[in-house]
Amino acid sequence: MGRTIHVRSRHPLRAVAGLAVLLPALTGPVAPAAEAVPAARLAGGALVLTAWRQARNRGSCAPQAFADTGEPAASPRRAYFSGGWAVAFDLPGRRSAFGIAGTGTAAPGDSELAQWPQQLSLDGGLAGYGLSGRAPYPADDSDGFGRESLAYVRLDGQGCLYNVWSQLGRAHLQRLLQQLRPVALP
Repeated sequence: MGRTIHVRSRHPLRAVAGLAVLLPALTGPVAPAAEAVPAARLAGGALVLTAWRQARNRGSCAPQAFADTGEPAASPRRAYFSGGWAVAFDLPGRRSAFGIAGTGTAAPGDSELAQWPQQLSLDGGLAGYGLSGRAPYPADDSDGFGRESLAYVRLDGQGCLYNVWSQLGRAHLQRLLQQLRPVALP
């Protein structure tokens, strides 16, 4: 049975904000349990869970991580992302070479994703991507290695915008998008 929560406050908006913090802890984010992968089997999965547990958006933005990054030398670390959570991966000589963030921004609609020069259908979602600033990859550098490739990702059942980025080129960004998995909650 469900719980009834009574809130008394002289400041109704503060009471509602308090519930927004409490309810995710009671209900958790919407995440398909059958598809969720244990954190230990995902690149940076434990760090994603740690960051997600402390994020304000944990009730609408389930933790996601990569099954494989294609970069065994990468070192994951928590990264700051206002209102949400993030994990960046550093490579020798390249800080924040790639990563993922569950932002504090609402999930993008079709029209927002269509503003990106490229789209990629995902299992349970859609990504719009290109160079940072929604720029296309130039003809003389179609992979964009060393530049900031960025994807806006919408996942079914989630209320947030996910960012996936890579400085290792378009092919690497596409690989990361295809390797995105929901993290199982312990």
